[in-house]
Amino acid sequence: MKNLIRWHLHYLLTRKTRVFLLSLWCLNLIVYVMMTRWYEPHHERIIYGDMFARDYAFEVFTFMKTSLVGWLSYCSLQLFHLSRYEVSLVQRVGRTRLFVSQWVTLMIVLFVVMLVLMFQATAVAQWFHVATYWSQTAIIKMLSIMIVQHVMLASCLAVFIQHILSQFLLWFGYLATEVIVPYGVTQHTTPALAYVMQMVVANAHMLEEGGISLLLKPSYVLLTAVVAGLAAMLRIVSKDY
Repeated sequence: MKNLIRWHLHYLLTRKTRVFLLSLWCLNLIVYVMMTRWYEPHHERIIYGDMFARDYAFEVFTFMKTSLVGWLSYCSLQLFHLSRYEVSLVQRVGRTRLFVSQWVTLMIVLFVVMLVLMFQATAVAQWFHVATYWSQTAIIKMLSIMIVQHVMLASCLAVFIQHILSQFLLWFGYLATEVIVPYGVTQHTTPALAYVMQMVVANAHMLEEGGISLLLKPSYVLLTAVVAGLAAMLRIVSKDY
């Protein structure tokens, strides 16, 4: 398994991909700096410090999630659709082991990218004296659950639809949950459709007091991930090469 993961990483992290990833990190860093609104008058930043911190947390968190989903779509296309070595590896390591190694590789890459984005957001907030309005532990926990479910959904879409446009379904599902759920998640302001969408495509949302919520219990979200993963595994086992 270790050698398979290294092989996937070698295939995935080409020079073009590394340039794209570095550009993504730089873009996020620039956006984070601009979202601190350092150009505002100093006295307003002091008077409305709580409002600045709340806006920075919400905007940065939203951009961070969107970047992760975009990066997941790119990596899924490379591993599940554009991979040229899959057929040869199936005969050597088996379909199940190969597919599981692709899952693990995607999760590792996404988790590392998430940690870098989290470090950038926190460092920028401290440098520009914008109080962090979130719990780093909560963000890492909720985003990790999102990553697990999205990876399973991406693999399921890939093996059943077998077209590169299938990955955009996950992207559109994420955007739909982002639009439907209003800022400041509560039981009273969130429509029922949002809970249905959340069961299909997980999305973490920020509460007004700075907490992070998945709307549904994490166990329900992970249950969807297990169902999608098992469906993809059953399909890949019966796949003809």
